[in-house]
Formats: sequence, structure tokens, C-alpha cells
Amino acid sequence: MNIFIIKWDYNNNNFLRVAKKIESDGHQIAYWVGASQEDAVPSNRRIFPQTVFHNIFEAHFGKPALEFKDTDFAPPGEKIIKNLFEAESILSTLKQFEKLKISVFEKKNLYHNYLQYWLGVIEKLKPDLIIFAISPHTGFDFVLFSIAKLLGIKTIMFDYTGIADRHLLINDYTEGSRRLKKELENNKNKNFLLDNLSRDIREYYDGQINQTQDPITRDFKALKNQYSGLNLLAVKVKIIAKSASDLSIFKKIYFYLLKFFGDNIKKEHARVQQRPDFNKKFIYVALHYQPECATSPLGGIFVDQILMIKILSQALPDDWLLYVKEHPVQWLSQGLNYTDFRYPGFYKAITAIKKVILVPQETPAVELINKSQAVATVTGTAGREAVLRQKPALIFGYASYRDCVGVFKVSDVTSCQEVLQKIDSGFFINQGDVLNYLASLDKTSIHTYFEKATEVISGLSPEEHVDNLASAILAEIEQNKNVA
Repeated sequence: MNIFIIKWDYNNNNFLRVAKKIESDGHQIAYWVGASQEDAVPSNRRIFPQTVFHNIFEAHFGKPALEFKDTDFAPPGEKIIKNLFEAESILSTLKQFEKLKISVFEKKNLYHNYLQYWLGVIEKLKPDLIIFAISPHTGFDFVLFSIAKLLGIKTIMFDYTGIADRHLLINDYTEGSRRLKKELENNKNKNFLLDNLSRDIREYYDGQINQTQDPITRDFKALKNQYSGLNLLAVKVKIIAKSASDLSIFKKIYFYLLKFFGDNIKKEHARVQQRPDFNKKFIYVALHYQPECATSPLGGIFVDQILMIKILSQALPDDWLLYVKEHPVQWLSQGLNYTDFRYPGFYKAITAIKKVILVPQETPAVELINKSQAVATVTGTAGREAVLRQKPALIFGYASYRDCVGVFKVSDVTSCQEVLQKIDSGFFINQGDVLNYLASLDKTSIHTYFEKATEVISGLSPEEHVDNLASAILAEIEQNKNVA
């Protein structure tokens, strides 16, 4: 089987060992997009002599791998571009692609270059399977995934559950885990107890129920630490030093003072926010940090969170409100700046929607969940926290916990109204059903890691990490072989 590996660090010895185990099972690593340090590539080529290695940043900017730098692949035609219209739409809001400081038409040309290159590489190397680390969400990787899906090429990726170092192996972020769905079906009439769960899942559940779990996930906690305390001071010192050296410091001071004394994102929020009245019935709407994978691509059209709020507002029972809260780390990296995702008038537009109140950022998320009738989010952890506390969750995207009881996928006013009528009529989440879900997750999830924040909290030895990851992939390959 010809295999592509996308966005695994090929300077990481553990991932090299996983790839070697895959090859030892009779497969060929034909293409590998990995880390940026090119000095590691020659030694890797000795280990994998038939593998094309591609620098991840060169791939992002549409530059070819060394082996294909003089290859003249055919440009895409109208049919393929039309078939991938949805992919092009999502691409414009992806985390790294959105940040490129180039014009709209330069981005469109880059997208066409992605299509030309990856269609050509696929035609040349004919992969049977493409393995991504996590859901593709930066640019070229998402285009490659979309092409693979269109052409019927198998894909594997790993969906982080938010619990310890547990991931679900999935084939497509829009489908979720097939194994988990099957296990839930097998367990639907069983009655698992808390003691039946593994320690890490039990501790997570206890933390949510007893409200001792930190509401900020570890990856966002790392982001928060990056822009606070001594780390923030270091960032500012670097900016000041660079600005002094290129003589832009006076210009930056001028624009900073304009923002500080003039209008800025925090002042806009402060003007329109209101304290919530917990005596009223309400849905708690937890906004996402953006740009991030959780809303693009996982949110689909609901990368526009205002669209989600409008649908909720239109579907609300007459005596209900929406309490919307900004993500706790949204302003950290941008300071007083507006962005494409939090533009001038963003918060004003939210509060102009009927029945919507924007609550202060310091309003405790725990209180908003506990006193709400339901929680709404695109894919955020607030939805998972809600169902663990036996509160219904409305999700608008492809959340990792979508298969849990009490989680309702909605997409428009009609589906939203149906769910809210069910909740208003007394819908109740049985704790036993939640434990059954956690027991199913326990059995089907994999202890592994791809990002530093998860590696830090994982209790795995390098050998266990390698074995778990390789075994999961090889088992999936074998299962697909048997199905075929």
C-alpha cells in the first residue's frame, strides 16, 4: 500500500519509528510532509530511500518538494474546481491560510497551485492511503484532504477528545469515529458505573461534575501563558527591539496610542455588554477563539458565529434569551487590535440580534452552564462540559463528542426549533447514558499525542506512544483491506 504522511514531524524519532513499523508491515511511505529543518532530511532519506520529503512551510507557500521542482503538472480545469467549491470557501478561513499577507487573487492563485501540484503528485505516486496527524486545517493539507475525498482515496486522522491524551482515529472529520458509533450501539442497553471507567476518564468526569476541572483547555492554557507574565514581557521587548532597529518604533507608538485612547475591541465589548439575569430562561452561547481548527474547518459555514446566533435567536421560545460569552483567550494574542474574525462592529452586531445579551468576560462559565436550559456552541468544550452535567448541548459543527447522549446537531432554524421544543418539554439526560458514552469512548480511544501540550500531560513512554500509534494505524489498514 502506497501511503502519504502529512504534517508529522520527520525530525521526531518517535514518528520515524512509527513510519518504520508501517513499512515493516509491507507498506511504502511514498510522500512525507514534515518539519522545517532541512538538515534532518538527508539522514531520513537513508532510512526511507524511496520517500519524497517535503518541507511543511514550502508546502504551505505552494513550493514543490525537491523531487518535483522541475515537473510540469497539468493545471486544474473547470470541472475539478467546481467540484471543490466548498473546499475553496473553507480554505479562505483556515488558520494559517487566512493570515497570509497577500491579496484575494494571489490567494486564489495559490489555491489553484495547490490543486495543480497535489493532483499531479497523486497521479504520479498513486497513494492508497493518506495519514494526517489531526484534522487538516492550515491550507495545503485541507486541499489535499478534499482532493482525496473527491477521488475516493482513504484518509486517516486523529481527533483529540479533550480528555488526557486520548484521541479517536477517524477517516473524515465530518463523519466522526466509526468505531465509537459501533461501540455505542453495542453498549446502549448496558449500565456502566463510574468505577468501570479508566482512571483518566473517571478523573475528568469527577472534575466536571464537582467543578474542579479547569474550564480552559490545556492548549489554550499554553496560549494564555504565552501572552502573560514574563512571556508577554519577552514578546514586547522583542517587538520594541525590532521596531527600534528598523526605525518603525515611532509609527507603532503612534498607532498604539490611537487604539488605546480611541476605539478598540475591548471598549466596543464593554459598551454593549450586560450582566446576565439568572432568573430568566436562557441558552448559554460559548464563542470560539478564532482563527482555529475548531471553527474552520470543523464548523463549516458556522465559522461565522453570528450566523449561529441568528439561527438560535430565531428558534428561541418566546420567554428565553441567549447569553453570549467571548472566549477567555480571544484578546490575548491580538491585544487591542481588531481582526478579520473580530472586526469593528462585531460585538455591536451580536447585541443587535433580538433576545441576545453579550455577558461580561468575567462571568463564570460554570455558572452559565449550570443555570442555563442548554448550551450552544460550534464544536467547543462547553458543549461536552454541559452534557456531563446533564445539560443538553446544541452543536453547529463537527464536535468530537457529537455522539454523546444529549448532544444535538443543528444546522438551521427548523432543526433548532425542534430541539428547543424537545428541551422545553422536559428532555432529560440520564447519567447512566453519559457513563455508557464514556465507557465506549474509553474502549475506542487511543492514548497518543501529536502536539507538545498533549505530550506533556501524557504518561506514555516513547515506546508505548510508538506502539499505540502504529498499532492503531495498522489495525485500520487491515480492517479496510478486509472490507475491500
